[in-house]
Amino acid sequence: GGRCAEMTSVLFALVALLTGIGCAIDVGFTKKPFQDALEGMGHGTRWVDRLSWNVDWYFACLVIILEFGALVICLSTFDCPATRGPIARTLSTSRSLCIMRSIVIIVLIVHLAVTQLVTLSFGAIAFLTYLCGMGMGVQVQTQQLIYSISNSTLEGSYDPYGRRHWHAWDTPFLSAQNTLRDLNMHRYCREVGHDGTEHFVILSDKHFYLGFLFMVFALALMAMALHGEKERVMVHEL
Repeated sequence: GGRCAEMTSVLFALVALLTGIGCAIDVGFTKKPFQDALEGMGHGTRWVDRLSWNVDWYFACLVIILEFGALVICLSTFDCPATRGPIARTLSTSRSLCIMRSIVIIVLIVHLAVTQLVTLSFGAIAFLTYLCGMGMGVQVQTQQLIYSISNSTLEGSYDPYGRRHWHAWDTPFLSAQNTLRDLNMHRYCREVGHDGTEHFVILSDKHFYLGFLFMVFALALMAMALHGEKERVMVHEL
């Protein structure tokens, strides 16, 4: 039973690490269509746009955290000459495991927030890309609607429905106001492709989004593994 508990933490850590590496590879290969779509949407997605251009560094940091977590668990579990040094003994204490678990949980919370932004962006991209696939007529009508909405927000603009009493709340992370102001459907559709390539764009963006989503699973699994190993080590330290 004890040996099974030890290996469970190791197994969870290795699965989390392999999942994280797979997510990093997946996001690295599918980021280009996502970046092109965000560029076509204008300045309303500037925060997500910055993230997409630095996504390789971001996922590299996440993988390093997962690697270090797996290393700490392995040092704590296996008894070999490499685990008998002072550094290895320090890293395998319950205190070190608790600190590492806290770091992973904080990173998990941050990554959850980032994943929410990617989710919103993916929904907007999927909708606009669908409109691109509907043909030039729908693109022109959509642009006219966007133009009308943008003009209605200008000071002193004519409103046929009388005096306006509205308060449109916006967010700086995924700004609807800036997106509608800068969005050009012709430019957007040119960025994401045309003539049947919309399916490829949606498929690539979906893989990009799933990379973020499964990284949440990897970080949560690593936090569970570190917590389980901390509890096991704490019992032996008593």
